[in-house]
Amino acid sequence: MLKTITYITTITWLFCLQISIAHAKVSNPDEGSVRAAMIFAILKYSRLSIDLSDAKLALCVVGSPTSENKLKMASGGVKVYGKEVLVLEKKSFAESVTDCHTIIYGEKTPSIDKNIQFNKQLVICDGCKEQKEFAAVELINVNKKIRFNINLIVSAENKVRFSSALLELASEIKDLKK
Repeated sequence: MLKTITYITTITWLFCLQISIAHAKVSNPDEGSVRAAMIFAILKYSRLSIDLSDAKLALCVVGSPTSENKLKMASGGVKVYGKEVLVLEKKSFAESVTDCHTIIYGEKTPSIDKNIQFNKQLVICDGCKEQKEFAAVELINVNKKIRFNINLIVSAENKVRFSSALLELASEIKDLKK
């Protein structure tokens, strides 16, 4: 029963977020704010391998993702998994792999080594035009609406799981079965 209520609440919340974004003509939030809100919502409904001794949840940004400034602004006041969010700016993926729980990368990301080994991180493409094959989640702008695609192949490799409610809201899901 509780699982059903949580599921319905999640779907309703994300659906309302998409509707409010689509119809926000009066108080039109900038795209970076919307993308940052989506990232926090995706984190909330994802299961990451986090060490209980970690005091903070480290989000690392690489290559100027669209949401970078808004994530940094919100980082002190947002908690995910009961942990304060810390946003760290990194120059490359190689730097991010060792000390980040989530990696968010943008269009200015330097070339990514094809042999990079992730340590159970959630990897999100936010505004990237290339190198999308590394992302478990890709944020996209479709007709001025922010949506997201999920790559279950990458998430399985990185040991990241998503709630069924989040999967239902994805625009596209890339799966092993396709």
